Amino acid sequence: MDSVAAFLRNMEYLRTRWDDYDFIMPQHNGAPMTKRYIDDFIQNAKDILVGKPHLAPLDDAPGSGPGPEHRKRSRVNHASINYNDFDSQ
Repeated sequence: MDSVAAFLRNMEYLRTRWDDYDFIMPQHNGAPMTKRYIDDFIQNAKDILVGKPHLAPLDDAPGSGPGPEHRKRSRVNHASINYNDFDSQ
């Protein structure tokens, strides 16, 4: 789950710069977003990494990539993280 760990590091960095910006601009799923999502993303990533994700349906997740048995979505409030759980087996 290196990608989730990298995502967590990025969110923690953005959190250290909190006063430097007013909103965040993701490259997908709508923009701009309130920076309050960052705290939810941080909590979500930490929970995934300790094996306690907040699993949510994958109804609108893309179908490409690994088989569905490895694709997961975790959601804290409105902050979702889609990831592959290869390392959790």
